[in-house]
Amino acid sequence: MKHKATILFVLVLCNACLANTITLKGGKIYRGKVIEKTSEMIRIETFNGEVNIPKALIGKYDKKKSPYELYMSKLGELEDKKPNAPAHYKLGMWCKKKKIWHKAKYHLKKALETSEKPGKAEKALKAVEKAWSRERKKSLLGFTLNVGIVTDMTREEIKKQAEMIKKVSRRLAETTGGLMYIKEAVFTDNSRTGDMLYDPNQGRSKVPGCGNNYSHGPGNWFVGCILHEFGHFKLGLADEYDTSIYGGRPASKVFCENCIMALKHDKGWCSSLNHKKGCLGNAPGCQERLIAAFGKRCPLLSQAFNYSKEEILYPPVTTITIIDTSPRSMK
Repeated sequence: MKHKATILFVLVLCNACLANTITLKGGKIYRGKVIEKTSEMIRIETFNGEVNIPKALIGKYDKKKSPYELYMSKLGELEDKKPNAPAHYKLGMWCKKKKIWHKAKYHLKKALETSEKPGKAEKALKAVEKAWSRERKKSLLGFTLNVGIVTDMTREEIKKQAEMIKKVSRRLAETTGGLMYIKEAVFTDNSRTGDMLYDPNQGRSKVPGCGNNYSHGPGNWFVGCILHEFGHFKLGLADEYDTSIYGGRPASKVFCENCIMALKHDKGWCSSLNHKKGCLGNAPGCQERLIAAFGKRCPLLSQAFNYSKEEILYPPVTTITIIDTSPRSMK
């Protein structure tokens, strides 16, 4: 009986090693082709490059050929021949059927460039872009951001500050596979209420923390800092750095070096693959926290964190609404 249990355990391990679609315990999904396996790790090749996945983090696996593996097989067939417009068109339409949108667009563009009669490819390309947008829309999540400006500012001055929020929205989309963005930002001057506050007289040395109304000034009004705070008050994420440096909780002495929530403004959100053990943050990682919180509203989010740049379809630019009020002293 013990031998049967051992054999069953080995079979399970082997099946996991052969899996081409891997779902981590936190819900994040990798679709690709297994290219290496060890007793502790699986290396999988995806549209966004190679990833090493510790077996301890794997929740589910599917041995069926992934979209990536199917596509690479089709691409190999194309490259064995002399690629021409009809061949690219055929592969583009196959990609459309399999919902490999970025590759469908790529091959149809190739067909359009090389075809003597581009009308068919042009029509198909428009159909792909429309279907891709429709599919993505099911998971698109736009936020409304209310910004209170604590002093009086002119409409033109507010417009200048609002441009930064458009950049923040773009970065948010970039770090979530194009699914999350700031749909509208409402700026109200002479106001101390809102998701966040802006004080034009605040210097970098004066950065008071006050819950969701963390105050920004010219010194910290930049994409990384705003997105970090957005992670707190809109996404429900905790800090990934030693908060005692700002007079917060006791130091953990462990920092997550791959995350916006660790003040690494050029990074994205950490995941269970790079979240440091012992960090007093969002274990097993910010990405898993976001999948748990928003996965039902964003069904594609579990895959989108692994999108290549070509797979990201960016959402609309943020709509800016300005409420320019009179100072209270003038009322």
